[in-house]
Amino acid sequence: MKLLNYAYHTPSIYYTFLPTLPVAGVDGTLRNRMRHTPAAGNVRAKTGTVVGVSSLAGYLTASNGHRLSFSIICNGGLSNAPMRNLQNNICVALCQ
Repeated sequence: MKLLNYAYHTPSIYYTFLPTLPVAGVDGTLRNRMRHTPAAGNVRAKTGTVVGVSSLAGYLTASNGHRLSFSIICNGGLSNAPMRNLQNNICVALCQ
C-alpha cells in the first residue's frame, strides 16, 4: 500500500505505472474478471498467485469520485476461484 500510495502522489511515477496495470474486464490477467459490473473498465490492478494465496492490488475510482488504492490478499484457499471471486466482489462493492 505504501508503494501504491507513493506512486499515486508522485505523478512522474503514477502516470508511467498506471498504464502497465491490466484493466478489469478489458485486458491482461483481468480481461475475464468483473465484466458487466461497475468495476469493469475502472479497476486497474496486478494479480499475484502462489499455492494457497491469491492477491490483487491496484487502483479504482469509487462512486463518489475518490481514487482508491487497494491491496487484497487471500490466504489458505484450496483453490484460486473462490479467492478471486472475493477479490472481485470487494472491488465491485468499492466501485458502487
